[in-house]
Amino acid sequence: MGAAAAVCHSIDNSEQVAHAMNLPEGYRMGIAVKPVSLMLFGMAFEALIKAITVEKGKDIQIKGHGLNSYLSHAEVCAEPQTRKYFDVLSGYITWAGRYPYPKKDQDFHNLTEQVNEVFYDKKPLGNMHILYPNDASGWSAFLEAWEYLNSIYWDEKSERAKA
Repeated sequence: MGAAAAVCHSIDNSEQVAHAMNLPEGYRMGIAVKPVSLMLFGMAFEALIKAITVEKGKDIQIKGHGLNSYLSHAEVCAEPQTRKYFDVLSGYITWAGRYPYPKKDQDFHNLTEQVNEVFYDKKPLGNMHILYPNDASGWSAFLEAWEYLNSIYWDEKSERAKA
């Protein structure tokens, strides 16, 4: 979570960070590191969901980085929009936070559709639609989901301590 916070800080303070790091004028941290921040968000959630699974006394049997598979295995309920958010983050853990393009073309197209649905609001403009960025890819959205799962973790931990 700390690494994700640091990367988000660099995005929010792009000009100062770029200057401090002697990067060229006009360098945009949001363009350079946004995929990495989403990968780190996903990796933090993966670790937290695995911790919930362990606190529930279950084995972690799932391979890969599908956050919703981990949620289901841990028997954690999540809103449909949160599950869509986790689908996007799973794509960033798997490839988009590390590579410019996946091995399979379909993975690129699937993630692009998911990103457009979760991170943008669609507004009509004549016969077409324009995508406007929303706050779903930022720190506040991460924290909202994190606080929900973190409370589940601590509830499970206290229940286990009582047993």
